[in-house]
Order: sequence, then C-alpha cells, then structure tokens
Amino acid sequence: MRKNEAFDELGNTAAQLTGVSSPFQMVDGEEKHLCEFMDIYFVGNRSTTGLAWPAVGMLRYHAIRAHPEWIMQGSTLPVPRNDTWYLGADWPSGPNIRTYPNRTDFIGDTNRPQIYATFNDGCALEDRPRPGSACDEFPNQGMAQGFHGNGRQPALSYTVLGENSSEGGVYGAFLKKCGVAQYPQGTTLSQIPFGDRFLVIPVAQLGMPANKWCAP
Repeated sequence: MRKNEAFDELGNTAAQLTGVSSPFQMVDGEEKHLCEFMDIYFVGNRSTTGLAWPAVGMLRYHAIRAHPEWIMQGSTLPVPRNDTWYLGADWPSGPNIRTYPNRTDFIGDTNRPQIYATFNDGCALEDRPRPGSACDEFPNQGMAQGFHGNGRQPALSYTVLGENSSEGGVYGAFLKKCGVAQYPQGTTLSQIPFGDRFLVIPVAQLGMPANKWCAP
C-alpha cells in the first residue's frame, strides 16, 4: 500500500503530528515508524468496492494538507449533530478547486449546478435540503478531532449523497475490522491513549482506492 510514500507525500513534520514528537517511536525496544504499528485508514478516490469518491477522497487530502494534525485520530461516539450549524458554511482554508471537475450534470437544484462548487465553497451551496446531495465533513463526526473535539470548523464539501454514505460505511468497516476502541461523546484526542489512535492517510491524490491496515 506504499504507506510511507503516502505519509511522506503530505509533507508532515514530526512537530505537526498531534501529541507526537517524532514519527518514529520505540515499540518493544525497537524504533518503528508510526505507519508500522498504528491502524491506518486509507481514504482513496474510490471505495473498496469501486464506487467513485471524487469529492470525499480529495476533501480529506486537502483537509490534512491544511491541518496536518488531522492525520491522527481516535474514534468517539458521534455527537448528535444539529444540521443547521454547517448549512450555508464555506470552508475558508479550502482550495479554490472544483469539487467535481469532470461532472456536467446537476444535483437536485438545476439553478445551482454542482460543477461550479469548489472545496473553498464548503457547504455554502447546501443552504437548503436538496435531493441527492449531502454535506460531507472531515474530521468525521465520530472522530476525536471532529467539530466537537477541537473547536475548529472541519473541512466541508458539497457531495453526492451516495458517495458520502459510502465513505461512512467504509470508515465504519475499518473501525470494526481493526477493533478500534470507541470512546464517549466529546472525548478529545489528548484523552485517548496512544495505542487506541489511528492514522488517516489520503491516497486519492495517488489514484488509489480506499483500504485499511490493521496493526499486528
């Protein structure tokens, strides 16, 4: 899976990793890279079954480039979301790049063509419910660095509903397969033991599908 290549491609430094002084840690008396002993959720440009993820994959890539500390996460019970907090919200630190650069169709409202949405728009186009659309966020709602945990607005993207739902299902399957411990609502990353954290490594920019790696 070229784990180290994907990790290094982000340009992260040790100081940018939340709660970690170095990407190399002593494990059982041996120095190992984080990618060698932590569970890893790889977010690609398509699901594990081949469903295209042009928006959710690149959203996580751009999000972690803007906030490198988001590469490390922990699992929490999702806080019930009040859907009004993000309606009409843009993503100020997001790039002015079209979310769906190759799409020419419309989603729900033909007066607001999806092709013109950018990551910088966030969910500003999602100011009223529309069939077939959804507002995706990263860190995910059930991640320790999600909106409730770090006090910072997450990265937002206006997406196709099926794509958004698919990513949530694949993420849930990763947690189950790797046996990731889930903590109570509102638990922050600093409160989660290092051994219960995991890495989120985007590989959509490398043209790779979603995958997972469970630490031995």
